Amino acid sequence: MNPTDKIGPIRAPHLLGRPGAERWSRARRAATRVGVALVLMVMAVSPLGAARAAGVDDAQRELDKINQQIQEKQNKLQDVRIRKTRVKADLRRISTQLERTSRELTSLRRQIATTEADIRKAQADLAVAEGDLVKRRGYIDTRVRALYERGSVSYVEVLLGSRDFGDFLNRMEMLRQIIAKDVAVYGQIKETRRQVADKKATLEAQEARLAGLKKQTEVKKASLDSSETQRQKALSELAGLENGLEEDLDELERSSNELRDFIRQNAGGSGLATDRSQINLAWPVSGGRITSVFGRRFHPILRKWKTHTGVDVGVAAWTPIKAAEDGRVILAEYRGGYGWTTMIDHGAGVVTLYAHAQRKLLTQEGDMVKKGQQIAYVGSSGYSTGAHVHFEVRINGEPVNPMGWLPKR
Repeated sequence: MNPTDKIGPIRAPHLLGRPGAERWSRARRAATRVGVALVLMVMAVSPLGAARAAGVDDAQRELDKINQQIQEKQNKLQDVRIRKTRVKADLRRISTQLERTSRELTSLRRQIATTEADIRKAQADLAVAEGDLVKRRGYIDTRVRALYERGSVSYVEVLLGSRDFGDFLNRMEMLRQIIAKDVAVYGQIKETRRQVADKKATLEAQEARLAGLKKQTEVKKASLDSSETQRQKALSELAGLENGLEEDLDELERSSNELRDFIRQNAGGSGLATDRSQINLAWPVSGGRITSVFGRRFHPILRKWKTHTGVDVGVAAWTPIKAAEDGRVILAEYRGGYGWTTMIDHGAGVVTLYAHAQRKLLTQEGDMVKKGQQIAYVGSSGYSTGAHVHFEVRINGEPVNPMGWLPKR
């Protein structure tokens, strides 16, 4: 896996929101350009022979330093992108909650409006019932007062005024019905008044409960609005930091390319092939299956199309990794996304790379190795999802498809 295709964990929160971060970044880029220019000037005026070799070594060291800076910037960039992804997820979640809360508020407002209308109707019904009760009570009070003023004899007078016994019975029944009806109506009005009063009290309690829910929901919505504002601000700051890191990476990669061009022109040495026709690469591991090929692919972390600069062969951990051809080890160390990595120069501008090994590397920089010699063990170091070897072929520093250099399996 190309380390420019895989970047690491969160390591740059201290830059977020700093007013001087952009000026600092520009200063770093300028310093890098000056450093590379000085190295190349020294190389340009160095005499041939040992001085030239020393110049190549200096260039390689400077290139290693820049590549390390590239890796650090990539780690920070991955940090920013991961945080942006999280903030965007938070914003989507908050937006969903805001929509739900807004719907709840709208529903509560409708319920409160309906309840208030019901309370107004209950108040009107209660007023009508009170009026009927007062009116009916007035009728009864008038009748009772009249009877009191005339005395209880009035009932007898009504009855004695009967023309015959039948009329007497009719008058008695009429009086009984009048009194019973008055009592029934009076009781009915009192019951209606009680029911309306109970309904009004229930509606008022419901209104108070809805008002409490409305207040809680409004507080919740205000909190969500505040969270959304904060995350929008954080997203804007992260976008600015991302742009700055991308500019840093562009500048570092330009400097890296300048140094790599110089090394291509001045590298080489005794014991290595002088013509590419002398180089016949072998597979670095026995067995296994190709799990990822060379070329463009959609990166699962960066969410963009990137170039995979080699082939991945999935095999069991601790499977021996062997040199694909005779050559000199030019790198044997931990290299960021590559993990534990070995690079072998075979001459004629051909270099092979073996990545994601176990920590126990079996060679060191400067060692001469033979084709088929074990140099490491398969692991899953660096940015890797499982045990495999990532194998690259580079021509004058540029990755090419290894399948064009390897025998058919």
